[in-house]
Amino acid sequence: MKTVAEWEQKRTIRYRQTISLWCWGYSYAAIASILGCTRQWCQQQIAPSVGMKRAVRARAQNRCEHCGIREKSARHHIHHVNRTIPHSEFSNLVPLCVSGHRTADIEQARVRRGWDQSNR
Repeated sequence: MKTVAEWEQKRTIRYRQTISLWCWGYSYAAIASILGCTRQWCQQQIAPSVGMKRAVRARAQNRCEHCGIREKSARHHIHHVNRTIPHSEFSNLVPLCVSGHRTADIEQARVRRGWDQSNR
């Protein structure tokens, strides 16, 4: 039987592995598959707190940083600008509409893979 300290150590190691894989561009589903946990658990480890999300939205006056559309019934996603900066850093987070978030993720994938505009 494992002690509480052993469970905590395993959880801390898995958390660090999750952050590391996410920084390398792995999706939540891929990380979950590698670490043998759920996609939801991985996402909860990466996602900023509710208070942080509110502060980011307030800083942008509830507008998408990509297109400027004002947030209405659907909540803007909170996007990590740079995956190499600690994920909870306030300056690394921006609110994006669904379309803007998709565009930003595609652009980040291009940069990670070394693609440039001429490869389209």
